[in-house]
Amino acid sequence: MSVIKGPADASHFRVQVGRFGDRFYTDPLPASKHWELSDATHPSISTVKKASGQDWSYVSIGRVADAEPDRLRQIAGLDRGERYDALNSLNKRGLGRAGDRGTNVHSYAEALLRGTTPPLMAEGMPGWEYLPAVDDFFATYGPKLYAAEYVTIHRTLNGVGYGGTPDAIVDIGGDLYGIDWKTRTETGNHGAYPEEGAQIAAGAFADYMIVEGANGPERQPIPQLAGGLIISIKPDGCKVYPIDLAAAWNHWSSLHAWWVARRTETLSIGKPWAPRKRNADTKPERITPLHPVTVTVAPDEGPDVDVTATRAAYGALTQEGRVWIGTLWDQARKGGCDFHLKDHPTARRARITDGLVDLATGDACDADAVKALCRLVTDDEALVWPTVPAGVAVGSLGATQAAAFVVACALFIAGRYAWDFTTHPARLVEVAA
Repeated sequence: MSVIKGPADASHFRVQVGRFGDRFYTDPLPASKHWELSDATHPSISTVKKASGQDWSYVSIGRVADAEPDRLRQIAGLDRGERYDALNSLNKRGLGRAGDRGTNVHSYAEALLRGTTPPLMAEGMPGWEYLPAVDDFFATYGPKLYAAEYVTIHRTLNGVGYGGTPDAIVDIGGDLYGIDWKTRTETGNHGAYPEEGAQIAAGAFADYMIVEGANGPERQPIPQLAGGLIISIKPDGCKVYPIDLAAAWNHWSSLHAWWVARRTETLSIGKPWAPRKRNADTKPERITPLHPVTVTVAPDEGPDVDVTATRAAYGALTQEGRVWIGTLWDQARKGGCDFHLKDHPTARRARITDGLVDLATGDACDADAVKALCRLVTDDEALVWPTVPAGVAVGSLGATQAAAFVVACALFIAGRYAWDFTTHPARLVEVAA
């Protein structure tokens, strides 16, 4: 099977646009039977993907957290400006290492596909530990290269079109697939993301591909694909995620439309009004500040009880769970309705803490859920007012209400309550068992 190759110099079909040099694509080839000559430019697939607005800050935080402890201690002693620069430098170095790893692994996989000698990589180089996983993927699935480094152009989608250079089209078991190699961090999880599937669909459903023909670059129809594949690569192996191209195309079309819309999103905002002198005879109305919410009547504590099991369950929580409950304790103390177990192990305090421990164990550390559960067992709408802290809401429960609260928490974790958003604030309602 002959391999379809992209144009000898793909840079002829790429241009940089805007102050940040975003990559766009253009098709300078002469008119043909099916396509007119065009001087239009189209955003790259990678440029459009940025419109998803995904928050990758946790990745940056992870890169910083991987720094040497001594370096982090040094940074802590710097002033704010120097500290910011140092943390930013750590993130950029981590990003650079990740980029080198992805480039090396990608080049290795491409060489195996082409049947050429893989690039020389020595132990310790970025991506070295990923190579056995790539070898295992090729041994298992036997992919054969069909097309590589070709340029795709779509001239009309949402009035602006797009362009790109997909990773490759491969033949596996007689079917053609658009693929995308994705190296994941060693500490991360295998997976595939919607924008990655959309990227493959964009390449599959473009108007045409530009490849190297007998007389130079030429347009060709894109072959029909059986689907797309995200190859998630980690040192522990590869996982193959199939992509439904029709569904991925719907996502890509919507993402592309959002990118187009964002180009004009600031047009509705006018220039600021010219400054004026204030009328000296008009005094602004003073706003009375909100005061902390306090409980004026001490809740019924109930009898003293054995809290050994409650304390043990609290101690077994993650640090995040203990900090969350500690915040509620602090809110309740300031509001005059403390429910801390120390020196006062009552039924009320034990049952409230039991309920909160259940929520924290079930990854339901949510202040709104606490307030909604309190309203559920008391029928008191005031407990969900925005000005009432969750710690005050739960701390205001008496012994009998606290016993009902711990049961409600267990049912909430078990999925017996659902949020009803037809009211504001939203309430919890029981669903059928």
